Amino acid sequence: MTDRNDLNLFVDRLFANKRKTKAVMELKQEILSNLEAKVADCMSSGYGLSGSHQSGDPGSGRYRQHY
Repeated sequence: MTDRNDLNLFVDRLFANKRKTKAVMELKQEILSNLEAKVADCMSSGYGLSGSHQSGDPGSGRYRQHY
């Protein structure tokens, strides 16, 4: 499974220039939790670690971002 620190770093960067209010921290935690659940779901569906954030036909060049 993807390293929690990788997702945490990603979410931290999203909120880097935001004030750390209670509402912002709660939103940040909810986003992190949703990302972790989505990665776990994709991986349990057969996507590898590197492909857990994309789906589609690799040959067509069309991908859909999951997050």
